[in-house]
Amino acid sequence: PTVPGDQGDIVNYTLFVQKCSVAGALAAGVPRSSTFTMLDCVGFGGLPFRSYAFAGTAGQFVSVAMTSPDVDAAVRLLGPDGSQIYNETDLFDPTTTDARVNRILQASGTYFVEVSTSPTGGAVDFSTPPLPGFSLQVQTCQTASAVPGTVSGAFQDADCELAPGRKYDVYTFAGPAVPGQRVASISPPNNGCIIGLYAEGLQTPDGGCSNTDLVELPAVTTGTYGFMVAASDATVRGNYLVQFRNCSLTAMQFGNSRIGSLTSTCTAADGMVADWS
Repeated sequence: PTVPGDQGDIVNYTLFVQKCSVAGALAAGVPRSSTFTMLDCVGFGGLPFRSYAFAGTAGQFVSVAMTSPDVDAAVRLLGPDGSQIYNETDLFDPTTTDARVNRILQASGTYFVEVSTSPTGGAVDFSTPPLPGFSLQVQTCQTASAVPGTVSGAFQDADCELAPGRKYDVYTFAGPAVPGQRVASISPPNNGCIIGLYAEGLQTPDGGCSNTDLVELPAVTTGTYGFMVAASDATVRGNYLVQFRNCSLTAMQFGNSRIGSLTSTCTAADGMVADWS
């Protein structure tokens, strides 16, 4: 209510609570194929929801991919610390209806993968066979520590894989001790693209893997941050170079103004002089 003293109207509501059992355990690198059924939990908009579990270790990188020929996939990764990350697209191929989440795990324990369908697709019809099918896979990948400067790597046959043949590497760096806020600036290689990974679980840019623009991540909390370097396509092999900078970040409050001049204390990954607030 906008009128002072107005307590508003009394309205009725219905709260629907479900207790959903875990469908099973996931093993890294082993695809799990199944179908949604009427026995699955039903969430908002008539969408089916099902959960699986796997054991994760702090500092480990995981990529969870869901594909389906029948529905628009959606996947959520929930951590033992209560954090979660959700996506209904695959940032490495937004043209598909597949879904993928990527995360550097911040805590050890049991993680849950929740599979569902995109809310934009509407309710799922279980009355007409065949039942909608899907495939789910958790993949782990070794990481390398990134030091500010030029990061040299190579796309090789032994690297981790997105789609068949398309390779990627994962780099990590530590978040600052509060209040030492910083910002990471990363430029993609000429034969690949970049996805940034926040310690809190977000991925950036949310529109897809960046192959031209800088990827910049404000790092304001402790934890492990990182970025994925993916080959442009399945045919790409060989060396790549990524420019990585980790610069100071000054805090401002709402309503503050600041007057200064650009310095060369720490340049962005494209070599341009920049300051961050």
